Amino acid sequence: MDGSFIDIIRAARAAVIVMDGCGYCVYANRRQEELRGCGRGDLINKHITELADADPLLVEREFERFKRDGMWIGQYRTHNVIGQVLRFRACNFTHCEWDGNALYVSFAYPLKERSTFDKEGTKQLVRSSMSAENVCVAQFCVDGYSEDEMCILLGTTHEAVGRLVDRFIENIGAASRTEACVRALKASLVA
Repeated sequence: MDGSFIDIIRAARAAVIVMDGCGYCVYANRRQEELRGCGRGDLINKHITELADADPLLVEREFERFKRDGMWIGQYRTHNVIGQVLRFRACNFTHCEWDGNALYVSFAYPLKERSTFDKEGTKQLVRSSMSAENVCVAQFCVDGYSEDEMCILLGTTHEAVGRLVDRFIENIGAASRTEACVRALKASLVA
């Protein structure tokens, strides 16, 4: 992984996990480890089915959908090392490495104890008018990432990121990035 990419995800306000194409954790930031009560490096090599409290077949299916679509917005339940239930809202996106390899990144945000949660476990959350791509870009914007940082996160060009941001602003019906962020927050599209 590129040093700039690691710097951004290390400092993220989100709890971050990076997975390889087979669904194994190759990186977890300190926030993720702290929320789960893990020591440094304890999540490395854990499979995605071990990281969510849901039917492994469902988790595998959603991971395959994520890999196919490139982005996935949803919520899931897991637990920390002492068994306490943790609930997360996640913005998952594909990071393209310089050599063309794909890594699958989850920016997870803890849900409050009283948040509504689907008892079925993993649940995709995309509003009908907003694509997963729009919601991920909204989350990046609300988290304060610049377009340069989004280029690093996604492993793509400035032109591609510019189009993503413009599409988000247009789809949410705003005139500026700031107005779009405010609308996304008010609509509870982002954490």
